[in-house]
Amino acid sequence: MFFKNKLSSKAVFNVCIQIIPITVSLISIPVAIDNLGKPLWYFFTLGLTVILLPNYFTFGIGPYLIRDLSTKVNFMESTSWTGSISLIKIMGLCFFILTNFYFYFSDIEKPFLHKIDQFLFFLFFLLSSLVYFFLIPLRSIIESKQDFYFLGTLRSVFTSLLMLVPIFSYNSIWFFSFIIFIMSLFQLFIYLLRLKYKHSQQIKYLFTGFSIIDMKNTILKIWPFGGYLIIWSILLYSDRFIFKFFINTEILSDHVTMQDLFNRLAIISGNVTAVFYPVISKNKGNKLFVDNYYKKQIRLISVSFISLLLILLFGLKPFLSFWLKNKYSFYIDDFSFLYLIGIMLFNFSIIQVRTLQAIGYEVYVLKILILISIFYFINVFIIGYYEKPYLLSIMLIIYSLIIIFKFHLKYVKQKTIHII
Repeated sequence: MFFKNKLSSKAVFNVCIQIIPITVSLISIPVAIDNLGKPLWYFFTLGLTVILLPNYFTFGIGPYLIRDLSTKVNFMESTSWTGSISLIKIMGLCFFILTNFYFYFSDIEKPFLHKIDQFLFFLFFLLSSLVYFFLIPLRSIIESKQDFYFLGTLRSVFTSLLMLVPIFSYNSIWFFSFIIFIMSLFQLFIYLLRLKYKHSQQIKYLFTGFSIIDMKNTILKIWPFGGYLIIWSILLYSDRFIFKFFINTEILSDHVTMQDLFNRLAIISGNVTAVFYPVISKNKGNKLFVDNYYKKQIRLISVSFISLLLILLFGLKPFLSFWLKNKYSFYIDDFSFLYLIGIMLFNFSIIQVRTLQAIGYEVYVLKILILISIFYFINVFIIGYYEKPYLLSIMLIIYSLIIIFKFHLKYVKQKTIHII
């Protein structure tokens, strides 16, 4: 009983501590925009996106490592670990080269005073992204050891610091990204210290070794996770790129603003499922154990979402009006609650997705998501053509319910088969 309560407390802690970066963001963003100006603020946020993209450019190696580190003894001595490290090195290099081409061969120097400012500004963001590639296996080891008080605190502090950097004024524009690069290195250093002194992990040879054969074998194991991350990113972000061909900038801006704001709900569902994922993976053979933790996730996230929904039923529009001020529009006033429900349901479905992945049904998850994403893609074009982006929320509600019930039925079916 103590273990169960302790695990639940980790999930609650990981959610609650994220209130800190959310609060910091709400306070710092208006100040940062005034300090940098809108053009440079856009490129700063683009740089922040770049350092988070390694999670998508490693073919889902994070979830794969967490699951196998949780279930296999001496996994870091296996060829799968060597293959994973080899893949991270290759993908890190490819990512660095591709993003260099994008930033340095695009005509985007207008917000910068000098060409060297632009070069250094993006260089330090790209170097930070390389650090993030090597943070993935370290974070996976720590998650597999269920050290979530440490992870939650570190993520909260670092995310808050990222948003605080642009509120200060410096003589050199590139100094913003330089500070973030130093912070990324410091974060890597903290991870290594935690592994060495808390978990008695030998860190000297964590990143050594390279094998093409081991890397190919690893890709054959992790491709369902990578496919899932790609499809998930399509469901999250593809509409904003498609809608720009059909919808005027003002409405599109309102559409993206509400999506980005409400997608903060992923902090709740993402952090809760992250805590339970390695435990379910480790005990996937115990169906009663898995069922208990599957239902516990549903209860925790349901209570969080329903409580938030009741509060925002009355407080959403006043909050948005206060937050956006002169940017608050009739479109936001009319459709904000619809957006909230759609994104809330979409983030709820991560429970079923992660549970099925933990017990070995990652290929099934990917097949269903591919099928859904095809219809989603077609509908996004139709919605864009008729210039009614709010219909995307209705579509998201429908598809999220399909994902939830389809994957829940699959979970119930596999559980019944094993019991019989």
